Amino acid sequence: MSGASSSSSHPGRTKRKYDFACTSCRRRKARCGGEKPICSQCRENGEQCIFRDTSTILTSSLRPKPTSNNLESRVQRIEHMLGLSSTFPASSEPANASLASSSVAESQVQSHRPGTSTPTDGATYHLSVADSGDIVFFGTTSLVNGGSLSETTGDDTVTEPSYPGVDKDGAALPQAFDSSCIPVFQALAFSKHVSVLPQIGSALLDAFFCYSSPLYNVVHRGIFTRDMALGGQYFSNFLLMALYTSGTRMIDGLGEVERVAQGNLFAGWARSQLATELEGPSKVTTIRESSKFVEGLLVLSGRECAMGNTSQGWLYSGMAFRMIQDMGIHLSSDRAIGGTTKLSPEDRMLRDRLFWSAFTWDKTISLSLGREPAFPLRPGQSPEKIVVDQDDSEPWTPFFASPFNMPLTLQEYSNHPGHIMLTFRHLAKLNIITHSIINDLYGSAWSSSRSLPPSQSIQDLSAQLSGWFEELPSQIKLDTELPAVCPPPHIFSLNLLYCTSWILLYRPSTTSGADSAKPPTAGIVEAQASEICNSKSEHAFKLLNLFGRTFGFNKMSYIVMYSVFVTAGFDLSLLKSDDPAVKQEAALRVEAWLAMLEQGAI
Repeated sequence: MSGASSSSSHPGRTKRKYDFACTSCRRRKARCGGEKPICSQCRENGEQCIFRDTSTILTSSLRPKPTSNNLESRVQRIEHMLGLSSTFPASSEPANASLASSSVAESQVQSHRPGTSTPTDGATYHLSVADSGDIVFFGTTSLVNGGSLSETTGDDTVTEPSYPGVDKDGAALPQAFDSSCIPVFQALAFSKHVSVLPQIGSALLDAFFCYSSPLYNVVHRGIFTRDMALGGQYFSNFLLMALYTSGTRMIDGLGEVERVAQGNLFAGWARSQLATELEGPSKVTTIRESSKFVEGLLVLSGRECAMGNTSQGWLYSGMAFRMIQDMGIHLSSDRAIGGTTKLSPEDRMLRDRLFWSAFTWDKTISLSLGREPAFPLRPGQSPEKIVVDQDDSEPWTPFFASPFNMPLTLQEYSNHPGHIMLTFRHLAKLNIITHSIINDLYGSAWSSSRSLPPSQSIQDLSAQLSGWFEELPSQIKLDTELPAVCPPPHIFSLNLLYCTSWILLYRPSTTSGADSAKPPTAGIVEAQASEICNSKSEHAFKLLNLFGRTFGFNKMSYIVMYSVFVTAGFDLSLLKSDDPAVKQEAALRVEAWLAMLEQGAI
């Protein structure tokens, strides 16, 4: 029997209109009854039932057929977007149909005055405004942004932005964020913890901000806590889970197996939250939305690398770097034109701070994995302009969830000034030198040639390292005369990385680092290189012992573990030394290095 006769034999049966099924049934390809406000299928499965707006659905017979005029208009608009036409014809399409709309043109200004030369400290760039009103970055070759638009605001100069908490020279100004409000916001946020008891969640955050956060400053504690309490846009459950994951490494009261298991559980929840938040319309195109994604990804990257999951850590950091570039955060705000008018002072401060956090972490993960840096330096920009919006002399106190877990060495630990932002600035400066060391001495160009690095490059970098340490403020400098008690971990880590940088600089010039069939680097005596590396290894050993006596080696961060690995590798080469004293001291250090790594790798 034909389909037509079958249909006519059941006059009472009506043809179902699948176009008007709810979205859940359409996704599952299930039979939808069409009951409103919730269909029987969604009621049975406990799903959210959403019906599409039928008033906006056009059947193929009702859709307007293209005309030559419509096609010509569309072609002209595309040509304009690609910079192939000088005019932008009027169109009946919505004004926000293109990122090259007139609203964008009005917000963009010319880079420089006519006749002036292009500055050497980095060209100006345009921040565009997307359809949603969000700030995005597209370069001059972009299909989306198109060519330069001729409209200007009348003043085509680029003005220095006004930052809260910092003047033109990077000097600290009055606070933009009152840190005394943090306890109030913590109390308000107490009930906002998820998946754990509020007491445990608060302890995990305290452990993170005490031990893990100060070195890289990925998350601004005050703003995070404020938005957690008030439901602001700089907070998300994904970021919260990422902080739980990292805090688990540093919190007391957990055994090794329990620490790993609990951290993996939080990491799984974080990945689930990330997937959920990425499902809907793009939430990662605003500075506020993208910041919490970037922060969470960088935190997860650090935790995975510390746990030995380097592939996952590399992937998370790569996603974060891509998002930073999407928002134009990798470019300096003081060279930005156009969309910067939509950025609040707080947004600008967090943009710059997040850039330097990513820049420093990129050097850490590049060194540890032996890969070239993926995140370049801002042209002409200095870490001196990092905003100081908090009291840097505020005491740093070691955190323990239970006072009974606090070691005797810390029970009378004096409240050292934190100097968190001061340390962060000088870490960024040191990583600029580290960036050059990686590229000049360990990059693909040198590796492929199998020749030793030029002596001039080493001498220049050596002078930069010496100058950096000379300028290091005494409050955060650990010279030959060490204190009886170790300063806060982030200050210790900064000084340890300085020693490691010297070893990385001169290691290729030693017998262990160079091809024995080739002569030593011109102008650099091999014995001198070994002497420098040996001296820095000895000082690093003293620093690690000071840290271990004060905090214990289970509080080591990832960069500390990498520094131990580098110094241990050099000391292994000294076991072949003809000097019995040098050989014996190196053997003792190697044994200690291995013990430290075993305790820290949890």
